[in-house]
Amino acid sequence: MDALIFLPLLLLPLGGLLLVLAPLVRGLRERKKGEAEDTVFPWEKLAEQREALLQAVQDLDMERSLGNLTEPDHQRLRDRYLRRADLLLTEIQRRHQLLDEEIDRAVRNARETSPDGAEGAQREETRD
Repeated sequence: MDALIFLPLLLLPLGGLLLVLAPLVRGLRERKKGEAEDTVFPWEKLAEQREALLQAVQDLDMERSLGNLTEPDHQRLRDRYLRRADLLLTEIQRRHQLLDEEIDRAVRNARETSPDGAEGAQREETRD
């Protein structure tokens, strides 16, 4: 009989934890499903994943304030989510850099192949 009294007390924090982790699990499933479909620069997906992680951190903070998470569990999960969000931000920045480099190459190629670009390059060579 005493065990039945403690059962809801054990299940309540687990339910809160499931609510917090559900968006992350969903995001991981979507990422695995969409890996084959990814384009070179999937900005929206990366931004959505980062936002989901930041929302999960806010949810963790709420769960801790409600007493559903212990401080060590809260800190461990919070640190993990923030590290993942940081990795996503680093990846977004890396892809921005790749895009900038691709644009620079395309502009150089366009200048080299266009008649105006070729004449401009010849004029500069004759000045030197």
